[in-house]
Amino acid sequence: MAGVGLDATPSAASAVPSWVQFDPGNPPCTSACTSSPSPRYAAAMAYDVATSQLILFGGFAAGILNDTWVWNGRAWQQVADASDPGCTTTCTSGPSVRGYANMAYDAATSQLVLFGGRSPERGDTWIWNGSGWTELFPAVSPVARDSAAMAYDPESQSLVLFGGDDGTHILNDTWTWNGSTWTQVDDSPPGCTNNCASSPSARQAPAMVYDAAPGVGVSLLFGGIDVTSSELGDTWTWDPTNGWVELAPSTSPTARDTPSLAYDGATAQPVMFGGEDASLNDTWTYGPAATTTTVTTSVNPSVLGQTVTFTATVTAATGTFDDGGSVQFAVDGSNLGSPQSLSGGGTAGITATGLAAGNHVITATYSGDGAFYGSTGTLSGGQRVGTSGTGYWLVGGDGGVFTFGTAQFYGSEALHPLNAPVSGIAATPGDGGYWLVAGDGGVFTFGDAQYYGSEATQHLNAPVIGMAATPDGKGYWEAAEDGGVFTFGDAQYYGSEATQHLNAPVVGIAATPDGLGYWLVATDGGVFAFGDAQFYGSEALHPLNAPVTGMAATPDGLGYWLVAADGGVFTFGTAQFYGSQALHSLNAPVSGIAVTRDGLGYRLVATDGGVFTFGDAQFAGSMALQHLNALMVGITSSG
Repeated sequence: MAGVGLDATPSAASAVPSWVQFDPGNPPCTSACTSSPSPRYAAAMAYDVATSQLILFGGFAAGILNDTWVWNGRAWQQVADASDPGCTTTCTSGPSVRGYANMAYDAATSQLVLFGGRSPERGDTWIWNGSGWTELFPAVSPVARDSAAMAYDPESQSLVLFGGDDGTHILNDTWTWNGSTWTQVDDSPPGCTNNCASSPSARQAPAMVYDAAPGVGVSLLFGGIDVTSSELGDTWTWDPTNGWVELAPSTSPTARDTPSLAYDGATAQPVMFGGEDASLNDTWTYGPAATTTTVTTSVNPSVLGQTVTFTATVTAATGTFDDGGSVQFAVDGSNLGSPQSLSGGGTAGITATGLAAGNHVITATYSGDGAFYGSTGTLSGGQRVGTSGTGYWLVGGDGGVFTFGTAQFYGSEALHPLNAPVSGIAATPGDGGYWLVAGDGGVFTFGDAQYYGSEATQHLNAPVIGMAATPDGKGYWEAAEDGGVFTFGDAQYYGSEATQHLNAPVVGIAATPDGLGYWLVATDGGVFAFGDAQFYGSEALHPLNAPVTGMAATPDGLGYWLVAADGGVFTFGTAQFYGSQALHSLNAPVSGIAVTRDGLGYRLVATDGGVFTFGDAQFAGSMALQHLNALMVGITSSG
């Protein structure tokens, strides 16, 4: 794990790619792979871009085949022949039975092209358009041959054909197909067929495919059988600029001829199947494996100045990840420190402090190495950094006020006799004061909180259970247990439940951010909306383990939280769940909830003065271990 440092550039990777065997039914295996076509060699295989599948055609086994199969990335399935479903040697809807034919996808014409093969040597050209086979008759063609290699080259927008056996000679000439005719590629000497000096040695039955992986862009050729009838296990690449280049991978399949080789676009790797060396049906992939990078965070949301640790986990689509390469983290597109090395399990991490308030896009980019492609992951939802202060007030039933963090003490009613116990608290907009409300509707003001009236001298049908302040601090609402609402100052009346039959008593009130509405909540989780307050749901129809004791609104006014006496938290609308105490044993029931000013967290208070924090709400102390003269009945946030 590392802290933030200066930007750096990852060093170039030097690892050599390796082959990885893959068979979903019986790994490892060679001639008894249970999830594959029947053992065969000399089949033709190519990737069909139109269907995102590999297509396998024909080959040799006990007889000469002309069946067609598809590989979907996980399994093989035979394509039914129109006139003979399930056929193997008698399929009539395509080319005649043959082995050692070559097939490749021609992206310029969006067709699969099949050339030649043996039974005996053939020089015919066929196309597969996704629904059937059609034979073409170009003006110029290579000599009839079997066992050539063929692949599509995007740079020249043509198919490239190499080598084979014309029945008399083993060849190593190279040809291209442009969609209508064949053209021989210059070599030394010009017009050569079996002695081309700039090519791999003359061979029949090699396999070749264009490796379209990012940063690769060459044709890959493997194996074959030479003029001495010896199987080859060498690996070559070809491109129009560099010609033929021999490679030396650290791991290779056994030497073989007539393997089937095609590029799998889903995993960004060439896939090779089978071949002749005692009739194989093993499956291999070549080159770097695709990877996925995921990003997690140690805390989300966080608050200004809080240290956050970001962790990237890299997993490979195939093979065993070797922890090579590095990860570059970034915040909003700017590098966060230098690239971090991967540790065991493909993880890398970095710590950051001083993230600005707001929502940040966090990315982690894995560099890749010779065996694995790079990838980029993004932290889901971003890193949210809140501006929440660390302060809050608690109020007891005796009017005692307790301050924590940045919250200031402006006075209390703890030393004064009360006609009714205090039931709620609300802070002024600038945190320069607060109001207390008692069960008889009495209001007590402290700091810059102004007095706008109360219900203390009025007869009430039910005790007041809480209050909410207007956005400008120039008024407030009182809510009673029977759903009655009383307004003072610039607080407007938008309705109440006072004249309605309630299934459970009201225990809380929360105002909308613009002050043009409010919600009431009852102990059964029922929610009542008035003014511009919208109804986003309730717990009224759900069995509760404990009664609801309070509520808080989101800063955008598009949601709210409910809290129950067992510490359970219920979210509605845009309110996010950051945790609860529902599964924990409590020393005393929870009596209230206060959301942080940015809405990215909340605090719960229990009647014994215990405080529980979630999201970006910071813990600054509690009264849980103190002797209290009265139970805590409310909480409100500061800053």
